[in-house]
Amino acid sequence: MDQEMSLPKTSKKSASKSKSKRKTNRPSEPETTPDINPERKLEIKPEIKPDPSRSKLDDLGFLEISPGIEPVVDIIAIHGLQGHREKTWTTDDGVCWLRGLLPSDLPNVRILSYGYDADTDSHECVSTQTIGRQAEGLANALVRIREGASRRPMIFIAHNIGGIILKRALVISHNQNPGSKGHLRDILVSTHGVLFFGTPHFGAENTTFLEGINLVLSLYMETTDAVLKDLRSHSTELENIQKDWVAASENISSIFFCEDYVMSNQGEVNVPHHSASIAGDRNATMVILHADHRNLVRFPSRENDNYKAVHYHLKEYVNTAPEAILDKWVQEDDLRNVVLGEPTPKRAIQLSELMVHLPSVTFVPSSVHNTCLKGTRKAVLEAIQDWANNGDSSKPIFWLCDIAGSGKSTVAMTAMESWRKQGVLGGQFFFSMASSDASTTDRLCSSIARDLAQFLPKLTPYLSQAVTGNPSIMQSSFDDQFQTLVTGPVELWKGHVVLVIDAVDECKSTSQRKKLLDTLSTAVQKCKNLRVFMTSRPDPVIESVLGSLSVKAKLEDRLHNVNHPNNISDIALYVHQSLNQTLSEEKRQRLVGKANGLFIWASTACRMINDETKMETPEEIYDRLVSLEEPGAIDEVYDLAFERTGKESYAIQCQMLALLLVAFEPLTVGDMEDLVKHVGVRGSVKRLIRNLGSVLSVEPGTNLVQFRHPTLFEYLGRCSIAPVVGDSKKIYLDAVNAHGQVASWCVRCLKSRTDGLKFNICRIESSFRLNRQIPDLEARVSRFITRRLRYASSHWLFHMSGTDGKRRCMLEKEFGAVVQSPRVLHWMEALSLTRGVPRAIAGLRALAGHIELKGETRRRISDIRRCLIAFSVPIQESAPHVYISVLPFTPKESILRIEGVREYGGTLNVIRGLEHAYPGPPMALQGHEESVSGVAFSPDGSRIASCSEDHTIRLWDVDTGEPMGNPFRGHSGSVWAVAFSPDGSRVASGSADKTIRLWDANTGEQLGEPLRGHSDWVKAVAFSPDGVRVVSGSWDRTIRLWDANTGEQVGEPLRDHSSWVNTVAFSPDGSRVVSGSNDKTIRRLGQCRRILTRRLTNSSLASGDKTIRLWGANTGEQVGEPLRGYSDSVNAVAFSSDGSHIASGFANTVQILDNTPGSSSKQLIQRYEHPVLVTSSPDGPRIVSCSTGDINVMLHADSDPDINQEGGESTSSYLAEEPQDVLVIPGFNQCLLTYDGWVQSTGRFLFWVPPNNRYGLQNPRLILTMPTSSSFRATKLDFTNFQCGPSWTNVQASTN
Repeated sequence: MDQEMSLPKTSKKSASKSKSKRKTNRPSEPETTPDINPERKLEIKPEIKPDPSRSKLDDLGFLEISPGIEPVVDIIAIHGLQGHREKTWTTDDGVCWLRGLLPSDLPNVRILSYGYDADTDSHECVSTQTIGRQAEGLANALVRIREGASRRPMIFIAHNIGGIILKRALVISHNQNPGSKGHLRDILVSTHGVLFFGTPHFGAENTTFLEGINLVLSLYMETTDAVLKDLRSHSTELENIQKDWVAASENISSIFFCEDYVMSNQGEVNVPHHSASIAGDRNATMVILHADHRNLVRFPSRENDNYKAVHYHLKEYVNTAPEAILDKWVQEDDLRNVVLGEPTPKRAIQLSELMVHLPSVTFVPSSVHNTCLKGTRKAVLEAIQDWANNGDSSKPIFWLCDIAGSGKSTVAMTAMESWRKQGVLGGQFFFSMASSDASTTDRLCSSIARDLAQFLPKLTPYLSQAVTGNPSIMQSSFDDQFQTLVTGPVELWKGHVVLVIDAVDECKSTSQRKKLLDTLSTAVQKCKNLRVFMTSRPDPVIESVLGSLSVKAKLEDRLHNVNHPNNISDIALYVHQSLNQTLSEEKRQRLVGKANGLFIWASTACRMINDETKMETPEEIYDRLVSLEEPGAIDEVYDLAFERTGKESYAIQCQMLALLLVAFEPLTVGDMEDLVKHVGVRGSVKRLIRNLGSVLSVEPGTNLVQFRHPTLFEYLGRCSIAPVVGDSKKIYLDAVNAHGQVASWCVRCLKSRTDGLKFNICRIESSFRLNRQIPDLEARVSRFITRRLRYASSHWLFHMSGTDGKRRCMLEKEFGAVVQSPRVLHWMEALSLTRGVPRAIAGLRALAGHIELKGETRRRISDIRRCLIAFSVPIQESAPHVYISVLPFTPKESILRIEGVREYGGTLNVIRGLEHAYPGPPMALQGHEESVSGVAFSPDGSRIASCSEDHTIRLWDVDTGEPMGNPFRGHSGSVWAVAFSPDGSRVASGSADKTIRLWDANTGEQLGEPLRGHSDWVKAVAFSPDGVRVVSGSWDRTIRLWDANTGEQVGEPLRDHSSWVNTVAFSPDGSRVVSGSNDKTIRRLGQCRRILTRRLTNSSLASGDKTIRLWGANTGEQVGEPLRGYSDSVNAVAFSSDGSHIASGFANTVQILDNTPGSSSKQLIQRYEHPVLVTSSPDGPRIVSCSTGDINVMLHADSDPDINQEGGESTSSYLAEEPQDVLVIPGFNQCLLTYDGWVQSTGRFLFWVPPNNRYGLQNPRLILTMPTSSSFRATKLDFTNFQCGPSWTNVQASTN
């Protein structure tokens, strides 16, 4: 505790005058020590009787002394013994500093004074309330007076026993359950600081004497000693209050103002220093004021030194209170939501911790892009700066649009550097197709938020608040992320803020590009101080969104167009400076013309000519450059760059370039050297970079090997398609083989004994804290998980999937050890620490789909994937809980459990309630409120889209049957058709509202406006194979084509059917559309709108004549005999992916038929009450069906008859009581089960419980459930070997 003196001591003379004056003004006070002998009671002079017209009761409760101007803080004064809510704070001259001084000095605070009956004697009446009862009254009065402003910070001023009553009130507030409906707890949370003035924390002097006075005065007036007894030194009441206060005041700052002079009058309470302060209070400061006890809280003027000292501390508290209380409320909301089972905000975090929560991308723009050469791009940069500096906000978006290689990123780097120096740069994001995380918008918002904290440090508290209040913000929609992490904080900034977003066209997802642009256009119109500078190549998606917007300024084709003289001048300046000492002016000028305005051509050519590693002279290279046929053709320059490599090293060069091409992230030189050595390529990465320095570079800071420009990445991608026969100039990169080589290297990295996976790899000391609560987690990950191990953990599955079947089989034995315990558990640790769980789930699914792998391997992969899905919460949130929470609850038959518990048995044991196996997907996917009218599988077979007469579209996870997100809402009529785009990123739907709508498959957000044109129900939709077109069929008898990016109709409607169009599809090459109609025809429409019609006299493919007929796709002729035996109209058919089975829907039945030649077997798998529609998954093992009279979507296996076993809804029988709020865990107190499954004890995370075990855990008397797989199953845990907290690493200890 700090101690300070507020000012030099006053003289004894002045102190004496003060006391003399005080005595003169209070004639009722006895001049001499009274005698408590009753014989002399008449000598006592009672105080003057108050005005009979006003009762003392009129001065009880709160008085608003000053309302404040837009107050941000409440200052609340509480008087002491024998005090008054105004007179206590008023000098003998009538100056009340709370009213006359403080409001003008602190205008933004509301000042309240609380009155209560603290008289020990009175002519009128006295209260018999104890300190505890007085405290309860104060607490309840605070709740009432602060209704509507309960979160406004409070600073208390307490004199004498008022401080004790306040402490007791705050203890009452502290003891309230966070889930209670009242608002008493709000008082503690909103309390920032307390100024104690002469508060007798450990008792006061003269209290016994005062009790004697009361005995004498009782003959003349009402008296009480209820309070005085508690004020005795070290009374039980004071000690209890102080004990509870220690915990309640943990986040409250205090100042103890102590009196310098003792009251000579024995009728007054004196509080010595040792009682007026609390020794050891780290949140407190002691200040000695040169006054006696009574005048501690009376200040005659601003010039008074005591007032200056008090005002200084009050002002400091007022300035710091809003932010501090905001942080406290964040923590309180956390606790309350835990108790109430609502979403839990994260705790307040510092800037370093903020960075842990916001993922960034590995791509560093400066490693590839430079700033403009001085003197170049003047006109363009001036136009950009004029836009940025213009106060007119009508054009908040600047779009620099030009072809690849024109220098857009260089201009962006230059403008960005200028804005950084000006202090207006908010953040930047440079897309790169060569980086897995920089080619999506997944981390754009978090990256910009990190930049905001760095470039505009004053926004850091708001960013911290945003992340703390939104713990799962990175799982929210892109709109919500941008609003929370970018727009919200920027709106609080006083000046304008510029964001730089480069190469938007390199965002691989079309839907993400569109969503980004929609979000930006909305944000700049809402947030008036936000400006966005963006660059891209010409792109139809970008044009469709920004083309008609009035909020953008567009500079198009300005950087490369030779019609702009300064473009040629800029390139000329660059070439002349680069080759001034190398080529003659004439040759330099000729190169300028050959570049044709393309900066990437000029810069690559100049690097090639200046390359001193080659045997060729600059003139020879120059001659070959100028001999290229097409000016500005960058591919020809790249051809020449690779052609210059000697024939003897051609194969080695191609192998190393292939490795660079397939890498999902740039690799360091060291990692590349290690990779090349591992796969047996006899080459040097450093030599490769030297030889290809014109197109490859090494980032100085990170040593990452980078492509100098995205056009090189695209060029190499084209070179990996197939070797060009007879063209020796073209290189060929075997990407499939390279994927296999990198996969092998990744597995070796994972298995390395020195730098590979291991138990507790980041040396986490305690399991009580989640990953996000470890302040130095990012540093630990960087230190203990090498870059190559991070790469291998994240990408090995995708490299394994990217190679061919033969190589996968060869690698199966190598990666077998990775999917076995204990290494697979160590891998999960790494995934937890590097945020790699979602990518691992996708990778495992991709690998499990390769049928050439052994059955045992595929079962292991599936088991691991199911584990990651089922336990994604504890795995993602805490690495130690891979062992503590995941292993104990994995199903009994799980391979992971069987192997894992052998080595990691030192954890809890689930005695009752453990599943035997992971549940399969339910046969019925329930969620629609009306009949399901259509279904479709995603291209990868992992999701199902369903549409319904309830006007919605829903997405479902195939493996679990769980709905994915919320329904897609927007249609105003029944939705009849649904389809996925080829990349799975979009969903198209057709409706009875006569529109087609496009949706983001990940977020459920509608993309653009509805596609309008049909005059009747839209019954069918389909995407073209390239995702560029959508075709729709309607009951208006037309087929229409639409641009999937712009939403515009392509050409005129196709009006060739004479009745309703029920189905449409594209041919595999996208050149034709096939349609089926009620006019009993199938029509195939070619590119030139040539109509190939086959009239089906008896039946269509799915027909009302109770048959199925097969047709040759090319000839239109019927194949074989009709498939008969149906009892009603056939409404829908679908092939399995391998063509071996046909699923049909007729009447109320789904039927599977063997399509192998000569077979006629049929298998009934599901019966409905209404007609059905069916489709098959791309990977073949499942068929999904729906019925127009059923609200369920049904999943079936096309080769497993057992899946049709009928079953009703699960029911449970049990003996139970009301769920317990507090769980009993040996060795821990106040154990709560939170809404997300965590069991916590006073903020410590003990373990996580799966959803189906939570009810049973909260009902320990539940002894039986039938069936045992019920979601309300009985659950019993054994904690005999439970290791957690600092001892969590003992889970490795085996149990006997």
